[in-house]
Amino acid sequence: MPGSDPSEDLSSSPEESPKININTATKEDLLTLKGINISLAKKIIAYRESEGPFEKIEDLMNVYGIDERIFNRIKDDICV
Repeated sequence: MPGSDPSEDLSSSPEESPKININTATKEDLLTLKGINISLAKKIIAYRESEGPFEKIEDLMNVYGIDERIFNRIKDDICV
């Protein structure tokens, strides 16, 4: 029956938060990501400032210290 369980549509992503754009994120924004500490946040910003904007989220792995394990932990929370 249509409308029999209105909460069903909402249950798929009730805690979904907006993704962080790695091209515009501040150090504080980056620190909210799982596995990103102050050192990595600074490296991400320095890389972005010297190399230009990231073209795809996978380019984040070009930053020294961001390995596949960290990338996989944050990939669903970031965008370009």
